[in-house]
Amino acid sequence: EDDARRNVSLHFMKNIAIVGGLLIVVVNGSGRYSIKRLFATTKV
Repeated sequence: EDDARRNVSLHFMKNIAIVGGLLIVVVNGSGRYSIKRLFATTKV
């Protein structure tokens, strides 16, 4: 049971970190990592 609880806690913290990173992108915009910017500078 202790291993299961540790695993659930680890996945919860991972998910919180992912949500935090996405929140930073939403607030600040994608900027230099924008897909539009990637396609605008790529010559096909």
